[in-house]
This record gives sequence, C-alpha cells and structure tokens, in this order.
Amino acid sequence: EEVSERADFVSPTEIRCLSPDWSKYSPGEVDVRVSIGGEGLTVNKIKWNYYVNTKPQKCVAYGPGLFEKGCVWGFPAVFKIQAKDTAGRNRTSGGEAHIWRVTAMAGGHSLPVKVVDNK
Repeated sequence: EEVSERADFVSPTEIRCLSPDWSKYSPGEVDVRVSIGGEGLTVNKIKWNYYVNTKPQKCVAYGPGLFEKGCVWGFPAVFKIQAKDTAGRNRTSGGEAHIWRVTAMAGGHSLPVKVVDNK
C-alpha cells in the first residue's frame, strides 16, 4: 500500500515531512521515494524504519545504581533503561531521551539526571 505526505524543501539535499499514521500497520521497514512538483516518483529510494511508541510501563531498568549497596553517596548511580514498545518489544531507535524523569524514593523529589541516548 502506498501512502503520501506533503514535504517541505529545506536544502538541495534535505526535505522535511511528518510521517504518516502507521498505527494500523505493524512496525517495520518501508521504502521512501520522492515526487517533486507532482512528477513521477524517483527511482532512488531510502529505507525507513517505523516503530511503535515507547510504553513506559513495559520498559526495564537494570544496573548497580538501582540497588541500595550499588551506590555510594556523592557518586553517580549508574543504570540503564531498555525502552520497550506497546507490544513489549525492545526499541531499536532512540531520540526520546527528553521524556525520562528520575524521582527519589525517599522524599519523592526529582533528581538531576544525565541521559545518554544510544540512538
């Protein structure tokens, strides 16, 4: 099935568009081609991977920073979060690092966080 979206010219090597709604399809790889000025689609194509949104309740955190004896006062508490989608599958793309928040169990206040996004 072919789906079309309007794109904006940014530069001779870049166009920008919103991705279409793929919620009725499974995540996966698709071919992207361009039509300029209503002409036929280009012969050249690029691969694009669509994914299902991250589901925080299905994500998994692990590492020494999560255990009482794995942390030392004054040093970073290091741990990792494996992002998972709504079906519980591991996310293979990044770019959502800005959505994470870490809260102290004692006191319930937010803590300063350094996020490394493995896009």
